[in-house]
Amino acid sequence: MSERSRRDFLKGTLAAGVLAGHPGWADAAARRSATDWVPLGHSGVEVTRLAFGTGSWGGKVQRELGQERFTRLVRHAYDRGIRFFETADAYSEMHEMLAIALRGLPRDSYRLMTKMRLRETEDPKATIDRFRRELESEYFDILLLHCVRVPDWATQYERLRDGLSEAKERKVILAHGASCHGLLPLRACHRHPDNRSSHHVSRTISSGAGVCRSIGGPFGARSCHRPARLRMALAMALSFNN
Repeated sequence: MSERSRRDFLKGTLAAGVLAGHPGWADAAARRSATDWVPLGHSGVEVTRLAFGTGSWGGKVQRELGQERFTRLVRHAYDRGIRFFETADAYSEMHEMLAIALRGLPRDSYRLMTKMRLRETEDPKATIDRFRRELESEYFDILLLHCVRVPDWATQYERLRDGLSEAKERKVILAHGASCHGLLPLRACHRHPDNRSSHHVSRTISSGAGVCRSIGGPFGARSCHRPARLRMALAMALSFNN
């Protein structure tokens, strides 16, 4: 038996043994699917377990697809039950491209998340109103502060956090939080109950590049980096129970 085959055999035997010792785990895994609607942390928002992202290389991959091909990918995901779409102001042109791709679909049939730049100098209300115009949506299910890296971000970006809280009171956003890049800001995130919607998505597929990212925690990525493989990546993710 080759070394690789031996490793695969041991992994499979170990997994089977763990599941056999905990039959409830096996039942739970069998019941889950990528298109399940699940609570997003403590946000009060429900999303599909699999999200469709738009930030491959900052949106470069999606932009190079062109609007027609990008729209086909979005509709391909939507028709197969993926109803959680994610974008950001930093992904140039992606607000507008995603708006066109989703145009005509019932707004209450999907969830929409975008992210605000930390260096935003504009009044948060004006920024969010611009997002609404660009994405052709009266409201956002989730709005995050983008790429938070410092542990004292809650204090450092208090002006932006206050703006998000005000928008939530006006029902312009339903939940808000922070996209934490690193362990220190993630730890700080849990000290602020209004930000606990961050990083509770179990899997994200970035359109075009076919990037599957595990975001149960803030680390780890598996990448294809070939636009032609997205449909295959979607099919694999949809059939994967976790």
